[in-house]
Amino acid sequence: MIGYKPKIYIGVLLIISLGLAAAAGEAALMTSRKINRGEVIKAEDLQVVEKDPSRYPKTLIRDKSQVIGKETVVYLPKGTVLLDWMVRDIPLVRKGSKVEIRANLGDIFIRAQGETLQDGYLGKKIKVRNVDSRREIEARVVSSEEVEVKVN
Repeated sequence: MIGYKPKIYIGVLLIISLGLAAAAGEAALMTSRKINRGEVIKAEDLQVVEKDPSRYPKTLIRDKSQVIGKETVVYLPKGTVLLDWMVRDIPLVRKGSKVEIRANLGDIFIRAQGETLQDGYLGKKIKVRNVDSRREIEARVVSSEEVEVKVN
């Protein structure tokens, strides 16, 4: 990176000295091929390169373990330097999936068929539509096939 130490005399910019400083490169991950939105990232899709961290946001990904097995949120052309918002964990259930809704009322267990209205992750709450009543509810993801409603 070149640093300038300018001085101004009577409205004229004069460069007095050039401070040459090479920024230390740090490891960053770059795509080695084009990766479509929704694809799961594998080790062979990545290459480690040295990049000047001051030219990228703090969300720069530096370690392969942070992205292998995750899916892309956007299309990534070959040579894209990876940032954390470009990948996400793979949802356990996808929007539109058929799931079983279950609720416990003491000794009474209620089960119904539902359709997920959003992607969901283990232990997280999502919106689900009861197929029979068409009512929307909020349920916690228990597995790829089940969600659980907390009854007060």
